Amino acid sequence: MARRDAKRTTPPLTVPGSGPRARWVPVLLLLGHLALGLVYLCVTPAFEAPDEPAHYRYVRHLVERRALPPLIVGDTEWDQGQMHQPPLYYTLGALLVGRIEHADAETVFPRNPFVVVGRADTPGNKNVVLHREDAAAAPLLRALRRVRGLSLACSAATVALTYALGQLLAPRRPALAALGAALVAFNPQFLFIGTSVNNDALVTLCATLVLYLAVRAAVGLGGATALPLALGAAVGAAGLTKLSGLATAVPVVAAYSWRFARHREEGLWRGMARPLLLAGVAAVAVCGWWYGRNAWLYQDPLGMRSYARIFAVHEQPLPFGDAVRILGGAVISYWGVFGWMNVATPEAFYTLVRVVGVAALLGNAWYLLQAARRGDRSPLRQPGWCVTGLWLLVVLALLLRWTQTITRTQGRLAFPAAAVIGILLAHGLATWLPRRFEPALAWGLGGGLAAIALAIPFACIRPAYRPPATLTPATLPATAQPVRVDYAGDLRLVAYELPQEEARPGEPLGLRLYWETDGIPAHDYAVGLQLLGRGGERIGGLDTHPAMGLRPTSGWTPGRVVVDDVTLRVAQDAEAPVAAALRVSLYHQDPAAPLEAFTAEGAPLGPAPQIATIRVAAAEGAGLASATPTHGAGALFDERVELVGYDFTPVAAGDGATLELVLHWRCLQPLPAGYTIFVHLVNAQGETIAQADGQPLEGAFPLDYWRAGDVVGDVRRLTLPAGDGHALGINLGFYHTASGERLPVRYGADVSDHVSLHLGILPGGGGE
Repeated sequence: MARRDAKRTTPPLTVPGSGPRARWVPVLLLLGHLALGLVYLCVTPAFEAPDEPAHYRYVRHLVERRALPPLIVGDTEWDQGQMHQPPLYYTLGALLVGRIEHADAETVFPRNPFVVVGRADTPGNKNVVLHREDAAAAPLLRALRRVRGLSLACSAATVALTYALGQLLAPRRPALAALGAALVAFNPQFLFIGTSVNNDALVTLCATLVLYLAVRAAVGLGGATALPLALGAAVGAAGLTKLSGLATAVPVVAAYSWRFARHREEGLWRGMARPLLLAGVAAVAVCGWWYGRNAWLYQDPLGMRSYARIFAVHEQPLPFGDAVRILGGAVISYWGVFGWMNVATPEAFYTLVRVVGVAALLGNAWYLLQAARRGDRSPLRQPGWCVTGLWLLVVLALLLRWTQTITRTQGRLAFPAAAVIGILLAHGLATWLPRRFEPALAWGLGGGLAAIALAIPFACIRPAYRPPATLTPATLPATAQPVRVDYAGDLRLVAYELPQEEARPGEPLGLRLYWETDGIPAHDYAVGLQLLGRGGERIGGLDTHPAMGLRPTSGWTPGRVVVDDVTLRVAQDAEAPVAAALRVSLYHQDPAAPLEAFTAEGAPLGPAPQIATIRVAAAEGAGLASATPTHGAGALFDERVELVGYDFTPVAAGDGATLELVLHWRCLQPLPAGYTIFVHLVNAQGETIAQADGQPLEGAFPLDYWRAGDVVGDVRRLTLPAGDGHALGINLGFYHTASGERLPVRYGADVSDHVSLHLGILPGGGGE
């Protein structure tokens, strides 16, 4: 039996009844994947894929030093990079790069310190490095694309193996193999990662190869010696690519264990022990030296200490339920979250893949349920499906453990099981249709996914990194507000635009700045935006390179106006309403040392001049005067502003005692420009003995910024006269600062130019 098994050959790619056109299916899948892969390779900017700078740094280390890096080279994630990884992928990359000489990558593409990683809902600063036109980048880009080409070759081979695996698992249903391979080949995330400098592409290929060979072993195909050795070599290659690749030993053990259980007549040695021994020897021969080196030099064969240095290791493992929830949330990143997990697709795509996933899951469950009802246990006895299912469980368990102990997971970490996922999705979806419709399902869903994959680079990835077009001074829009602020270093802010009239706490505020330069700046200056509210408190702000990281100043051209669209968020707890001051500074590396700013005439403006005042309204349904005042008023000033009521608190504390008066206002419609409020403390004879004139909230919310619906609690403080006690009152109203004209007020049945409020007898301030 063993001899007959050893002579079995690989089944052809076509199956009975599939027709001659089926031979072209894998060719079309590969050509489609390669064509789309080239699009992703070219559209994705340099180093804008997860960890790509670190992976390329490893390749460059091998090229320049011709030696493996130490296991630990730094204390931060950026400094350490991927130097702790096994070297196979990087060695192949170094061979491809060859003798291409180029400038230091971090000099050509310096880091963007303001990048927002892992937040696709945050506008701007998607780029982890700064991009600019630089002739020195050409050889670096050429080298980078060669290594990306290595990844593309690995991903294409994975697609071919997925198709072959599908034929092994369902030899009489060729459409399942085609659809399963299409769900891998045209997965936008698989294309994105499969065309970046990243060892995920190679470990995915190795894992898929192990799985394909393991299924062959489980079903009794392949030689008694060559197959175990090939399996061991593939496991060793996976382990020499990534630490998680060692887990590919599990399907090998499972395959031969299954085969021995079904063919005990072969004996333990021939059926299981010998092939596993051969596979183990081959695996150790390929990757054992790497782990032995780590044990000898660092007493850390798996390199776990480096993981603890660079990743946010949890002090206590996350609860199982939390980890499962996080893992479930990573489903969309299996299909399409680009950049550094910060560039998303339209929500409709995520809805589509969720629907497809749920339909496939229910389809597979329905298939097993129907088999159980028939008393058919054959699905559980098919060795190929059992081995592939076990591998999927192993990958999910590793991801769950990673999530519990290390950090948040990403869908790409499940790519070593991408072939299994694709085939199971195809099987589950096909369960709902008669078999004659399976080819139509494969063509329809596969073709639709390919079309989506083609659109995403141009609709999602490229726009995230495309800098806004520059203008000439003559083409500045008429809506731009000129400011002309000159900063040291030949940089000039010439105008700004506020697309929205107001902001609210917790909401974003858009702003467009227009810059120009007289020369090419020597540094990449950062823009510091501050939104200052009451008492100069910072209630919002943003630090960023211009155009949210897309227009570094060292790439500016004299005579061109740089359009700088930024979005800052008003603090959720900002005291509002308020007329907030927007200040703009420029600095190089140190925000505490901004450049000095000047007017066009050379007059100093300080390091952070105010360029605009922005109305920040109270949050919906909120207001400082939300509490009911103790004393009602109901006075209407020019039918525009209502004095709802007031509160007052006398504070007798010796000389200088004060009266704290809170005026509760409600704006019905905006006031004409130029008005302010007068508040006079009067004695029994009507004589003014103290006053607190001025704009509301000590100038923090001038009347010019009031709008209908505003509710303001305006605090005024007046000094009480000396003595034991006085009958006091308040006269208040509105007057024009230029003409002195007062607004008419209707208070009850009376119409006057002010309101008189009786306070009663209040304690004095002491003394005479």
